[in-house]
Amino acid sequence: MFDDSRVKEANEWWDKLPEEDRQRAFLAMSTKLNKNIEVGGGSYRHVLYDIFGFKPDMYVDAQIAGFMNVTNIMGYGLDVEHYEYAKKVQVNHPDGIQEFEGQIVLVKTEDDTLRIEMRPPESL
Repeated sequence: MFDDSRVKEANEWWDKLPEEDRQRAFLAMSTKLNKNIEVGGGSYRHVLYDIFGFKPDMYVDAQIAGFMNVTNIMGYGLDVEHYEYAKKVQVNHPDGIQEFEGQIVLVKTEDDTLRIEMRPPESL
């Protein structure tokens, strides 16, 4: 389990800031996050190190705070997981419905292709 004490401390600090300081911090964050969007949504490390200028020691704390989710959404859109799981898929075919069992994984690729990966039931 990760130590989330720094994240809790940061939230307590935020709550005590005067309104004007919170606004300045929010505007600075928004500008930096938008910079990442303008370049096409860089990786978690790119945003953390290159845009915000943090050192590697910030990696885990930012991850605990949920920043990786933010950068994933910026890079991939709201479908951040890119995966949907099912144990059975039915395909409507002119000859009737065909069923496949196992672990079915739908993967949305970067070029908006929907790829179906099928794994045998024993891999569940």
